[in-house]
Amino acid sequence: MAGQSQVQETIHQLHEGTDFMKIIEKSSKKYNRKFTLSKDFLYITYSPSKKPPSKARISVEDIREIRQGQETDGFKKSKVRNKYPKDNSFSLIVGAESHNINLVAPTPEAAKNWVQGLRWAKKKAQNIDVREKQALWIKETFRKADINQDGKVDFEETVKLLRKMNMIVDKSHAKKVFQTADRTNASSGDKSSDNVLDENEFVEFYRTITERSELRDLFKSYAGEDDYWTPEEFKDFMHKEQKRYEITPKWCESVIDAYEPTEEIRKKKILSYDGMYCVTGVYLDRRNGVT
Repeated sequence: MAGQSQVQETIHQLHEGTDFMKIIEKSSKKYNRKFTLSKDFLYITYSPSKKPPSKARISVEDIREIRQGQETDGFKKSKVRNKYPKDNSFSLIVGAESHNINLVAPTPEAAKNWVQGLRWAKKKAQNIDVREKQALWIKETFRKADINQDGKVDFEETVKLLRKMNMIVDKSHAKKVFQTADRTNASSGDKSSDNVLDENEFVEFYRTITERSELRDLFKSYAGEDDYWTPEEFKDFMHKEQKRYEITPKWCESVIDAYEPTEEIRKKKILSYDGMYCVTGVYLDRRNGVT
């Protein structure tokens, strides 16, 4: 088994990126592509590409298999595969349709590092906890809202972003939380860049603005040791706290599909605290003091 230092060195190489030759099935065409593993281990990005950056990537969780050598149909039917060593080659089998991405690395060592590194990355991606997934969703939403791509949003942009995230907040309270979260500018004294948040500050801002102790305690009382509700736990809450005895787990799943903001969590049919916060203004009884 590889030592921790070897794992870290291999992952570092994937984060730095590697130039590959992408082989096309039944063709003599080949393309140079640089593949890079994202710092959060969730995506492989590639360039150059005609696709926008948000589309020019592969989800690590979507990789069903990492196959060493030239064992896919894409490699076997390629007109140029014999020009490249098998030890430099590997394939990614991606998605439900088993799409093949056939790659040739510059060296056998680089191919080996990517095969091993991606296997480690897949395991890490599968073990990311709910809080981490929420932070990743918040950052992804931030990046999409950052139209000029400068990595910052001002207060008005932040308010608009909250609305897109189905958050209803008092603007004066939001302003106070915004100023607190803007700790970098506050400490630097740089007046030219005041009143903006970077993505990490926005994560802190979002979590502060949505944090309500009474709601969090209520959520934890049904979540137990986990950071989420199953449809059954959601149903129990609706029965006991809201007296909505007609509610079924199937109904809870439909609400999760509609209001759970984090895609990876939503796919598992579970509800995070952020999802519950979104639901509060729609389905929960105001008389019970939870909205």
